[in-house]
Amino acid sequence: LLGWSSIPLVYCISFTFKQANSAFKITSMLLIFVSALGIITNYVLIFPGVDEGSVADALRYIFYFIPHFCLAQGINDLYTLRERQRICDRFPVTPVGRGISRAQCYDFNNVVSDPFSLTQPGVGTPCLYMFFM
Repeated sequence: LLGWSSIPLVYCISFTFKQANSAFKITSMLLIFVSALGIITNYVLIFPGVDEGSVADALRYIFYFIPHFCLAQGINDLYTLRERQRICDRFPVTPVGRGISRAQCYDFNNVVSDPFSLTQPGVGTPCLYMFFM
């Protein structure tokens, strides 16, 4: 999906250059830099204590129009989902004493059963953006 979704954006940007090789180099560096900047910005804004979750959500949807950001966000979401599942699988199926159950841990940590879910941390939204780009 990354290759197909990058073609229209790179095609539009390429008209600003006179030589194809310089257009390729600068466009590649620009897309990688902007996607890395978007991931870092998004991560910092959702960090506990910053309390800028609504700004992070708005910026994430703006950055979704950059295909490389969609790829990086999708990989980050898959890693987050797997780590949350791994942590919650340590809890017992039924609560013991004052402890919590595995289902309560899944609900609290927003763990979805389908990795292609449209909710965070599913990768459905970045995939849809790349598909329709």
